[in-house]
Amino acid sequence: MRTLKTYTFRVPDNLRRDLDSPAMRVWLADFLAQPRALPPDPGAGEDRVSLTLPTQLVAAVARILRCSSSSALRRVAVDRSGAPAKAATTERDSSETWQRKPEARATVRNSRTPMPPQTPAKVANPPAKEARPRQMQRPAARR
Repeated sequence: MRTLKTYTFRVPDNLRRDLDSPAMRVWLADFLAQPRALPPDPGAGEDRVSLTLPTQLVAAVARILRCSSSSALRRVAVDRSGAPAKAATTERDSSETWQRKPEARATVRNSRTPMPPQTPAKVANPPAKEARPRQMQRPAARR
C-alpha cells in the first residue's frame, strides 16, 4: 500500500511554475531507477509549494542524496525542470567582494610591548545541593 503525504516546502520563484505532484512522482521514480549527481539545493525561496507524494519514494531519494526531503525535492526539481540552479544569495553577497577591514585585523605584538594585566574571571559557584540517596521500590509481588 502506498502512503501519500503532502509535502509543503519553499522554492525559488523560477521553480514554482514547473512543479506539480504527477510530474514530481515521475521525476522521483526516474531518479531512483538511475541515481546520478544532482545540482546543489538552490535554497528555500519566497514561494511555497505543496505536493502530494508517496512517502517511501521521497524518503528513498532523500536517503540517497543524504539531505532533507525538502532539499531533495528542490534538487530533483532543478535537475528536471531545466530552471537555472540559482543559489539563494542576497544582493549584497553577489554584488560586493567581501574583504577584511584593516581595523578587524589582529594586532601583532613584539617582545618589547608589555602585555596588559590579566584579571582573573569571577566565577560564581552555586552552593552544592545535598545528594539524596535514591530509594528503589520493589515491584509488588504478583499473586
